[in-house]
Formats: sequence, C-alpha cells, structure tokens
Amino acid sequence: MIKHPIFKFQKKSHAEMMLDNKIFLSNMDHFRDAAKTSGLIHDEYEGSTIIVQGENEILFQVRNRLIYCSTSHFLSDSLFWAQSEGKECCIMITDPDEFYRRVSAAKDIRLQREYSGPCEYVERIEEVIQRYEKIMPDRLAKKICRQKHIKFKDQKETRGIWIPPEPISKTCIGQTLTVEVSDLLVWMDFSSFDEEKFRQGAQILITTHLKSGESSSFTASYPREILSPVIYNDPEPMLGYLVASNRIDGGFASGCEGSGFMRLGDRSVVCPNILANIERIEFSQIP
Repeated sequence: MIKHPIFKFQKKSHAEMMLDNKIFLSNMDHFRDAAKTSGLIHDEYEGSTIIVQGENEILFQVRNRLIYCSTSHFLSDSLFWAQSEGKECCIMITDPDEFYRRVSAAKDIRLQREYSGPCEYVERIEEVIQRYEKIMPDRLAKKICRQKHIKFKDQKETRGIWIPPEPISKTCIGQTLTVEVSDLLVWMDFSSFDEEKFRQGAQILITTHLKSGESSSFTASYPREILSPVIYNDPEPMLGYLVASNRIDGGFASGCEGSGFMRLGDRSVVCPNILANIERIEFSQIP
C-alpha cells in the first residue's frame, strides 16, 4: 500500500519548533482578519458561508475552531505559492493519520477532531436551503470548515480541524501544543525555483541525505513525470518518488538504498531509501 505524506511550508524557525515537538494550531478566525493576514493566507470567507433562504441571505461563520494547514503536493503550484509568501523550507509529515491522531490526544488540551483531509474547492461560497428548512449549525459547520473558494485551489490544501473545550477569543491567533511527532517528520530544503523554467522542463536535482552521512540523488527534467514523495513497505517503510509511467525521460538515480526504479502495481517509484535512515531531503533546480 502506498502512503501519501503531506507537506508544511514555513519559516525555518517554525520548522525547528515542529522538530522539537511544538505544533501550532491556528485560530480559524485569524485567517479572516485582513489586519493580521495577507496574500493567499488571508481568506475573508474562511469557515464561512452565505446561507440563501428564499429572499434572505445570512452570513454564517464558524467560531471556536483550531486548524492545521498543509498541502498534499510538494512539486506543484504549492511550492511557488510558498516561495511567494516567503517560506524558507518544508516539513514532510510522513503519516498524516497518525499525526492527526497524536495532535487529538495532546495532553495540553482536550481536543475534539472535527475533520482531517483535503479541502474541497467550490465555485460559490453559499448554501441554498428551502424556506421551511431548519438550519443545523453543527452539521453546516462541519461541511464548510473543509471548503475554500476555488481561487485557492493551487494550494492543494490538506487540513486538520479541532474543536477546543473552551471558546477561543477572536484576538487569539492560536495555540502551541507539545506533541511527540518528530519521528513522523522529515526536513525538506528547497532553493529558489524559476517557475517559468520549471514549467518548461528545467532539470531538478533531488538529494536525500541519510543519517549515516551518505546520500542518494535523482535528476530529471521537470517532473511532469514525478507526482510526489510517497511511502511504501519493502518490507520496512521506504520513501521514494512516484512517477506516472514506466520510465523517466532524462532521469538518473544513484546511491539509493532500494532499487533505483521499481513497479508498485500500476505505478512506479524511483530512488527509494529506508524512511528511518533519512535525515533530510534537498530539492534544487539545475541551471
């Protein structure tokens, strides 16, 4: 079975906190506040919808939610969004389900997990209900908390949402929890990518640095072929790069601990290494 990690782009100081088992959950209200957020982080309709009931329109906003945002793809538009927002590195979360489970069980605070998974991108931020229909706040909140307007689709966001035991002040930007998750995390560095060259097919170099001090590398023309880092068992957990075909044009792998190119069902994986042996991964664009 193939597992798909998720990715958290951030400042290096925040990434270091994650590796020190400090996880920051944001107050959902924070993203609606234009005075505190900007760019593609600001979303005035985060956790909100317009209820249309006959001639009436009501703004419905979810309150008292903590949220953890990440992305489902690394080599994608998410990377260019992260660069534009001044993000400096990325943390790969190798087992999202286990990560969400541990956050939900944090000792700092008793949290109720409401949702964890990909965002649903919608054309219109509204809910049309019949005149006679009763508004069900809890059911509606669960639905709209996982929705975002389609203009944000390039973020390819995955999110976890929790309900805290006590109401959160609108002025509170979030809460830092101590959660033992460092064993689920891999540091990922990326140098500045030229988006135009990237899309035209510039070569990239992926270097996997191992805890032994050795490293493996993989080069390819922009990996329209490469979808994302993935994890599978062979028999122990391995991390490689999922590709869409049986070969990579212009690709070259060296130094990897597993088979340089192997089939997994109807897909293929290149340059795999034992997950537990990986120190960090470095992505760079070859001039």
